[in-house]
Amino acid sequence: MPVFMEDAAGFVYNYRPISLTCVASKFMEHVILPNNFTTILLQNNLLFSAQHGFVNGRSTWTLTVQNYHRVYRFHKSIRHCYGAFVSDS
Repeated sequence: MPVFMEDAAGFVYNYRPISLTCVASKFMEHVILPNNFTTILLQNNLLFSAQHGFVNGRSTWTLTVQNYHRVYRFHKSIRHCYGAFVSDS
């Protein structure tokens, strides 16, 4: 639900989004689930080894470095290598 901030009402960037999620749901989302849910997934091997988001010690940087090394090794062994890195951020 957008809330008007200031200036002209006709411009989208003059509105800010607000969440209508209830307090109990936000508590579950930010306090209970992140710790327990990730732990359960890791303990039961339900995450792919390539999973880097939401895993301690891994990030988009570690994923980038890992992919760079894969491309480098492939390039060394075959001599031709094409790659594309796409980000939605």
